Amino acid sequence: MIRTTIRAFTCLIVLPAVSLLFGFTDTGPEQQTLLIAEMPLYLEEYLDAAHIEGLKVPDDALKPVEWRFDEPQPDWKPAKPIPAELEAVKPVRVDDALRLPLTVENRALVPGLVGVIYLLGVIYVELPDWKLEDWAYVEIRARTRDPMRDIGLIFNYTEEDPIPGIPFAFYTPGDRTPLVTDGTVQTYRLSLDWPHMRSWEGPWTHLGIWFNSKVNEEAVTLDILSVSVIPKEAPYADAPVGVRNEIRDNIYKRTIFTHTPGRLEYRLYTPQAGRLDVGLGVLREDIPVTFRITATPKGGDVITLLEETYADREHWGQRCVDLSALSGKTITLSLEADAERAGTVAFWAAPTISGTRKAERPIANTLIWDTQSAFVDEVDLRDRANWKVVVDAGDHPASYGREYSFQGDVVVENEHMAAVFWSGKGRVLIYSKADLSKKRVEFVPLQLKAKPARITNCRILQNTGDEAAVEISFSAKETEDNLSAVFSFGKKQIVDIKPSENMKGISLPGPIEYGVIPDFIADDLIFDPRKYPSMTTLQIPSGNLFLGLLKGQNNMLVVTWPKGKQQMRLVLDNEQREPRLIESIDFDNDGKSIYLALLDAPGIWHKEELKPSYLEKDVAINWKRPFPAKWMTQLYEDGVKTTYRFRESKEDIWRATIGNYIYPVWFEGERAFYRLGKKIPPKGESIIYFLERKGTPVSVSTPVDIMKETLGRQACDTILDIPGRKLRTHHRRSGETILGACTCRFTERVLQPVFEAGEEVEKNELVEETVDDMVFFVTQHGERIDEYQAFAHDMMSFLNLKRKSNPDLKPFFDSMESITKEILQEYSRGKENLKTLDYADELARKTKDLTQKKDPQNLPTFLDIGEKWRGMGGAQDELVGKLHSITRNLFQQAGYACVNQPQALEIAEEIRRRCRRCLRNPDGFEIWPDY
Repeated sequence: MIRTTIRAFTCLIVLPAVSLLFGFTDTGPEQQTLLIAEMPLYLEEYLDAAHIEGLKVPDDALKPVEWRFDEPQPDWKPAKPIPAELEAVKPVRVDDALRLPLTVENRALVPGLVGVIYLLGVIYVELPDWKLEDWAYVEIRARTRDPMRDIGLIFNYTEEDPIPGIPFAFYTPGDRTPLVTDGTVQTYRLSLDWPHMRSWEGPWTHLGIWFNSKVNEEAVTLDILSVSVIPKEAPYADAPVGVRNEIRDNIYKRTIFTHTPGRLEYRLYTPQAGRLDVGLGVLREDIPVTFRITATPKGGDVITLLEETYADREHWGQRCVDLSALSGKTITLSLEADAERAGTVAFWAAPTISGTRKAERPIANTLIWDTQSAFVDEVDLRDRANWKVVVDAGDHPASYGREYSFQGDVVVENEHMAAVFWSGKGRVLIYSKADLSKKRVEFVPLQLKAKPARITNCRILQNTGDEAAVEISFSAKETEDNLSAVFSFGKKQIVDIKPSENMKGISLPGPIEYGVIPDFIADDLIFDPRKYPSMTTLQIPSGNLFLGLLKGQNNMLVVTWPKGKQQMRLVLDNEQREPRLIESIDFDNDGKSIYLALLDAPGIWHKEELKPSYLEKDVAINWKRPFPAKWMTQLYEDGVKTTYRFRESKEDIWRATIGNYIYPVWFEGERAFYRLGKKIPPKGESIIYFLERKGTPVSVSTPVDIMKETLGRQACDTILDIPGRKLRTHHRRSGETILGACTCRFTERVLQPVFEAGEEVEKNELVEETVDDMVFFVTQHGERIDEYQAFAHDMMSFLNLKRKSNPDLKPFFDSMESITKEILQEYSRGKENLKTLDYADELARKTKDLTQKKDPQNLPTFLDIGEKWRGMGGAQDELVGKLHSITRNLFQQAGYACVNQPQALEIAEEIRRRCRRCLRNPDGFEIWPDY
């Protein structure tokens, strides 16, 4: 076989996108899907269309190594410190762990700080001459309740060249992390690629683990339950080939990983001026990978397009391969990787086929197709052999006023979606380009939903290549009037639907598992059809944004609409299946447009059952975020559903109503973790989704992006209410106070050390300023509590007024009043401890008086006054947090309680509007920033 080489070149140009058609099935002997690239074709999305040759996980692949300390592990030993006066830690085996007690015998000086000591210990194990390059990280499961500081790695015992300044004979330290000291078992993942390690020649001979106390402690204990060492190739050992997000150069890319030797083969129809852009990547620098890209025309010889050996694990080797000599040909494109060691992992980052059209006209981003024959019993978007692209006739005088006459059905397609106007069924089917085998949502006029209908006419209003608009007429035998709507498309994943005046409603059928009504001040409403077993329709509050979380957890429907008198209902299916679904979204559209968008990504939303076994432990769930964003969920806090945004790392927080606890949701890399306990229990299901951007790639649209694009920024500013999400201040001196303003911190951390040192007279200005800060703090809290009281009284008056004119809604009003009364009851219950501003002024006077002269009784007197300051401030902290929670609960229950009472809908929306107004600009003791 003859091999011809075509040069590869570094690409510095970006070609415009052209349309993508995929799914043609070749009837030739290969029986392999033919990919046709007239738009950027992302090969990692079509892995199932590739033929795999070779590519298997090696049988001798390294496996994780684990030492479990619920059984003896004699190979793990304590390391003897270099100073003779310092003792080694003395391990003790307990039932499930190796207990490591540190005492004054394990003291070490903090470098550079005279007289400051900490307790330090090291245990280590001898390794069988491993290669450090083979391994990725160490996982340590440990627990402690004592004031400990850090845990970290240390490498290779040596007495010849130990680490300077460290009292143990090891060659280099490694990664480290703070210890969690709440007595729970924590898993610490420490990297073996720590950038500050000293490099060495030869094998990895010893793995050590060091741990220390906080300064000036006399005794602490750490329990280690297990230690695991994980190979670099472990994340890729489950499959011979797959797709993962990989990062190099601080850039994440969707990447095909393979195991050498082997190749992927795609059957491809090459576009005009075709090219392949791909990033080469390796997992290890010590084993270079040879990448080879070849093309074999049908019936022709193999052509080598690129052959390169690559070994840079820190960067993508971005390459652009010229396919222009193969334009218009059907080829087998082969991505082949080989290495000296079988099973070596190789990366093909974002392999993308693109090209240009032969014609000189501008490349179309949005296409209108005529299928040439109407669909009958089913729609198949993959077989386009007879389809015809409808082109704009341009400005030629002969084309003026001429309407295009469709021979079949109309399909409008852009890079993100395809809309099929199915004439025989009188429906519009909308597909995601991520998977054209399944429709995601439908459109049908509400008047025709339950009737046999047809599309009787289609008129092209716009067809520029960038934008397309079609006017579609629907009718049924029982309906004399034609119902029409204009469907407009652009470059994005948005459909603009403008109904005619006689179209009174719109129905959007689709397999929706959960319906979400977002709110940006309080909590979202999440409607689960399973909670309404006896109901078929839910009347829900109408905002301007709705999310439909579609079955399969890979698609999200975003619906927006402008301000008006629209009413929305969720129609539930009657089929006996699990899960029960929302069958359709039905709109009384008030004659206004409605906008639809489909967002797609693997795992774009997730449902997690919160099991009792999740209690009091870190749980890594089987879901990874597909991209960065403000990912969020709802968990029960104090009996009320509370929104939690996933944080970027595990951390402790303090909340006024429940005290200190580990924030319950966070990411480690892309992996999601939960930490649930008695304060935030594992109860029900946790639905994970996103609304807003946070480090989100430009290529990804969020629901808020869609809302801004469709409703305009001015309308969205009111909905998003960014000013209302800002916390109010309780700091009197902006930027001057060192500590967070609260009575406990000011009394214990600022004033008490002054009085204990007997310096209250010399530092009288500090004392007076701090006292004034506390007076300001309790005054602000008092005013916020008064706002809640005024809100509750006003709400009771409103409910009583509406109750008189709506006697049939007694259960609804009883529920709303019961929740509102909780605000008044909580205030009455805590009123005695709240005290008054006169009481605060009296405490302030007494505190300042102590600075007038030195007296041995100043300290005990201040300690007594400090208790009173903290009692007043603490009662306020507790109450504002509780009132915020009750008001959020009222906001939520008003939205949920009206689902079976249409006449309550308007009242529920007014209750929610008043709650939202009260919840604006909360205090930091009510909720965290940007709730």
